[in-house]
Amino acid sequence: MSLFEQMMKDLSQLDNMEELSIVLEEYYIEAESNPSIYKELINVAEYYGQTGYRDMQIEILTVLYEIEISSNIIYFIAKAYYDYAQFEEAYSWIKRLEGPIRNKTSLLEARILSELGDFNQAKDLLLANVKKFPTKPQAYVLIADLYLSNHVFDKAEEFYQTAFDYFYDQIDARAIRLKLVEIAIQKEVIDIEKIDKLMQVKDLPIENSEEAFILALAYKKAFQYQQAIKYASDSIAMDFDNLERGEKYYYYVK
Repeated sequence: MSLFEQMMKDLSQLDNMEELSIVLEEYYIEAESNPSIYKELINVAEYYGQTGYRDMQIEILTVLYEIEISSNIIYFIAKAYYDYAQFEEAYSWIKRLEGPIRNKTSLLEARILSELGDFNQAKDLLLANVKKFPTKPQAYVLIADLYLSNHVFDKAEEFYQTAFDYFYDQIDARAIRLKLVEIAIQKEVIDIEKIDKLMQVKDLPIENSEEAFILALAYKKAFQYQQAIKYASDSIAMDFDNLERGEKYYYYVK
């Protein structure tokens, strides 16, 4: 049994929060002189976060920060607050990081700034990340998401397309393709050939109701009604139990 497994076994056998706090306090004392305990407490905190106990995750990480200040712990705390949708707290922690590590944490900082409504600063961080790490796809997708949420459709399309064309195997290609089609539908003149090309990628067949419905809308806007009805029908067949959605699909494409 690993140290982490033993610690989780000890913690899971406790009956209430008071007992949990006592056992954790014992681990904190050990962690001051035992790096292995310190390291596994980080994993314990992550476990609590993944199982929905964000308060406990943040409490453990904050105590570890008091035991030993480190960039990693600061990042973990900022990320925990971000996942907990406490964006002001997340930003107050991420700002504590200094030096070269800020480059490595810029994606999280950009996400936080985006949630706080600071479009320009988030955009600048992501553009700098793309420039510094041009072969890593995550920043391309994040800045496309940022542009899309702020209705800058041409820029969103540019970065989604770059991610789709050059990092196909490293991204959620299906989700990015759907966003590209949704952007195309927003345009006054729809490029149905471009949409066809996106939807006919050999190893990315249409598999769900939402994809078929978006394609139905695209064909409707291009005045290709037979194709629109076909894909609306496919959409209903893929989610037949959702009668309300099915009625809505026919309404939009009829």
